[in-house]
Amino acid sequence: MPPEAGTTEGSWAFRSFLLFIGFLICAFIGWLVWSMLEFAPTAEKDITKSLLASPLFQRGDFAITNQPSLCQASSEVKGGVSAGLFAAFRDANNTDIARLELYRFQQQKQIVDASKTPMDWFLELNRPVMAISNIGVVDKEALVCLELYATSSQGMFVVLQHAGADYWRLVRQELAWEDRRETPEEIPELQIPAIE
Repeated sequence: MPPEAGTTEGSWAFRSFLLFIGFLICAFIGWLVWSMLEFAPTAEKDITKSLLASPLFQRGDFAITNQPSLCQASSEVKGGVSAGLFAAFRDANNTDIARLELYRFQQQKQIVDASKTPMDWFLELNRPVMAISNIGVVDKEALVCLELYATSSQGMFVVLQHAGADYWRLVRQELAWEDRRETPEEIPELQIPAIE
C-alpha cells in the first residue's frame, strides 16, 4: 500500500527542520571557535594597548614579541601581588600559545612573531627584543612579565590597574631576573626603564 502524501510531506518538512537546526548549531559553534581564536578578551586588548603606549615602550630601538613566561618565578612575586592575581598570571602563561594580538600595532612598533625565541630574534635582527608574556587579570588589576633579550637580559614584573574606560595605568614594576654579561656602563640603553 503506498504511503499517504501528507505523511511523506510531513516527514520531509520535519527532516528539513532538523537539518536547519543542525546547520544553526554548527554555525554557532564555528562562530564561537572563530571568535575565541580571533579576538582576545577586551581587557587583554586594552592592557596591551596601554602597555605599548606607556613609557616602557616609547623607545623604538627594540623589537617586540609575545612569549608565554612565568618570569622565572616559581610561586610568588615579592612586590605584594595578591595570590589570586599571581594565580591568574600563572594560568595565563602555563601554555605554549602566545595570546596577545600584537600584529595590531605593527604600524607603530616593530613586531616579530612567536615562531622563534626572543633570543633567536635578537641574534637574527641584531637588536634587542622585548618579550611580553600573556597577561593575568583579576578584577581591576593585571600582571605581566616583560623580558628584554640582548647582550645582557632581564625580566621584570609589571602591575597595571584599570583607570577607566579602556586605559590601564602602570603602577608597579619589580625586577624578576637578570643575566648581565656586560657592565651597566657599557650597555645603559638596555635597562627596562622605571615607571615614573
